[in-house]
Amino acid sequence: MKIRLLLGLAATLAVGVAGAGCRSTDPLDVHVSLPGVSPFAPGAFQSIIITAFRDEAPLPNFETGPAFEEALEVGLKSGTKGQVERVVRARVPAVAGSDEPPVWRALGAAEQPGTIYLAGSVRMSGDIRKALDRNVITEGPFDLVGRLLAKRRWRLTVELYVISAATGETLHHETWREDQDYSELDKAAEFAFSELSARVLDQLKEVLFASPTIEVRTLLRR
Repeated sequence: MKIRLLLGLAATLAVGVAGAGCRSTDPLDVHVSLPGVSPFAPGAFQSIIITAFRDEAPLPNFETGPAFEEALEVGLKSGTKGQVERVVRARVPAVAGSDEPPVWRALGAAEQPGTIYLAGSVRMSGDIRKALDRNVITEGPFDLVGRLLAKRRWRLTVELYVISAATGETLHHETWREDQDYSELDKAAEFAFSELSARVLDQLKEVLFASPTIEVRTLLRR
């Protein structure tokens, strides 16, 4: 009798262990620091000059161009050992890109070797967006219009050129588009700009300095 009982317990444990071994568990998200990839070799430039960015859609109560130039100056000074300078807006030509290399070459004639210009344009825009509240859709189709959720969406678009002061040629050109929804319909442009420009700056640092990025990887466990 005892032998049968022990055999039964052993068989039950074996089935339980086998079942546990075959049962899958939920995926696990882990944050991994990955080395950045830059089109520039280490030490490719020694000085960064921030020029006046053209504002493609001026707002009545917020100057996006000067605000972005200031954000660049503060952010890049903390990310490089080289010199970062923000030039007076009147000194900078109202052009950016590979179509005007002589202008940039003439402007950079007096600059030290390894100097680059950051130039381009910015656009800040916002609107009110409405959508159905998912929590009330299941209650029926009555008065759905009165239950629309309204949110303020702010967008920031930055077109940026990295230009060689020595040759006037464009070394890199990229456009970033960031947006964010806010439940506060009166969310100020300054607040949204601070959040959106920080995202753009992180991506620019990755381009210029190959800054490491934090990415999410999903581990499948069994």
